[in-house]
Amino acid sequence: MERAAFYVRLSKEDENKVNRYDNSESIQNQINLLSDYANRNEMETEGIYIDDDYSGLYEDRPEFERLIANAKLGKFTIVLCKTQSRFTRNVQHSEKYLEELFPLLGIRFIGVVDGVDTDVYANKKTRQINGLVNDWYVEDLSNNIRAVFNRKMKEGQNLAAFPTFGYIKDPKDKHKLIIDDQAAEVVRYIYNLSLNGLGVSRIADKLSQEKISTPVQYKKEQGFHYATPNSKYTQKGIWSTTTIKRILNNETYIGWLMQGREKKISYKSKKIIITPREEWIIVKDHHESIISEEVFYKVQKLLKTRRKSCKISPNHLINNKNYKPHVFSGKIICKDCKSIMTKTSGRLAHGHDYFLCQLAKKSKLTECTRHSIRYDYLEQYVAKEIHKIIYTCLENKENVEEIKSHIKIYSEINNKIDKNLNLIIKNSKEITDNEKALSNLYLDKVKGVLSECEYIELKKTFSENNQLLKDKNQTIDRKNEQYELELVRGKNLDFLVNKYADFDKLTFELVNDFISLIEIGETQHNEIKKEEMQINETKMNESENVEMRGHESTEENTQEIVIHWNF
Repeated sequence: MERAAFYVRLSKEDENKVNRYDNSESIQNQINLLSDYANRNEMETEGIYIDDDYSGLYEDRPEFERLIANAKLGKFTIVLCKTQSRFTRNVQHSEKYLEELFPLLGIRFIGVVDGVDTDVYANKKTRQINGLVNDWYVEDLSNNIRAVFNRKMKEGQNLAAFPTFGYIKDPKDKHKLIIDDQAAEVVRYIYNLSLNGLGVSRIADKLSQEKISTPVQYKKEQGFHYATPNSKYTQKGIWSTTTIKRILNNETYIGWLMQGREKKISYKSKKIIITPREEWIIVKDHHESIISEEVFYKVQKLLKTRRKSCKISPNHLINNKNYKPHVFSGKIICKDCKSIMTKTSGRLAHGHDYFLCQLAKKSKLTECTRHSIRYDYLEQYVAKEIHKIIYTCLENKENVEEIKSHIKIYSEINNKIDKNLNLIIKNSKEITDNEKALSNLYLDKVKGVLSECEYIELKKTFSENNQLLKDKNQTIDRKNEQYELELVRGKNLDFLVNKYADFDKLTFELVNDFISLIEIGETQHNEIKKEEMQINETKMNESENVEMRGHESTEENTQEIVIHWNF
């Protein structure tokens, strides 16, 4: 009597299950069917292999893998399935096992319902056709599911299994997000630390030191069965720079729903790839924001700016190290070569801190001059200029509008934004029309109206046009973001004036709010020049020169200071 192994599979959990450990009714029906067939054909049952809730598209099914392992050990000579699709829906796997491995091992495969039998040679074409049909079925199903998901995402339905840290799913509607107050406070804290000049590494150290729960820890504390491949350290309360960067770059916190950022490379593969931003599905003003757009974009600008920490007093210890960015961190460049100006001090600097051109320092003055300026002089000068703006605005409110008018005319910016939005709508409509045309082309190919070559050529044309339109929309979106940021900055000038009306000392936050960039140039005369809100000043005297690498300047070393304002 031949020994037969029963393989049964169901990819969707049956509604009649009592609990996860029970066999579903559908699984039981398959077992009954195979048992009846084995009894009628005098086969001995070697074992029953059950994969419940597993797709037939992949090989990594626990019982399927055990079945193949036992087949190689020669424990049975027949594999019984209800249909070939229960065994696999992947045409490559059908060929691999039914046409190659099983014949080599002397194993016969039988599909009880669809009549598949590897011992019948005439049955081979049927098996191959079944394999193709099963594969096509999965591909169509995958495309249909993806289309439904895309439609739901465009409608603003949140489909993520877990909400972004700082939010929870609305109990009344699982597709909506509401703020989780406890986690949201941590998010705000992280953004505030960034605004105060801390880099991602310092923020991570500070949160770990303060024993604030990481997102993975927090989800587990809330009862979620959540884990990530790289959560080894985050589960122990150690914040990573990657986590901080993701939080600081996540537009979910300004009320946008961001979906479609990842996708499988194929319906046959589980490998996930990152999609280009232009393919993301973004729904703005979807939920309540945790971070204002002004703060978010300010942080983005800081993240793009190279910042270096310098030593400060022991009162500001971070992870037992007294480091903190200086108030001009990432803001100062050489006016001539555009290199970063680095802060330096030492025994040759007479106890003062100076900014020096990085290119000049590295090239030993062969590529550029020092452009040196004392830290305290620059600090005094910038404070004086900010005080001037604040005093001017407070003295006469009309001056606020006058200053704004030197930068941008709001009506012009709004017109540009509206024009760009109309272009995006127009392009999006054309993209939708092209996608419908592509669907019709496919139907024409199936009906025989178009040949394969004609279909491929037309599909290529429509696809290339769609990609071009998507690229245009992405460019327009970036322009609009910049325009909107300019509006926000201008509108907030009066807010900044009131916020810092009584400041007595520069801080990193204050400098960052008012100034986008400071250029230091070399000049040999004292002159203050204002043009289009760029302020130039020469200010140094003979006794305030700096020695560098043992070289002492004997001539008057004066600097030109050009401030680029944020508004």
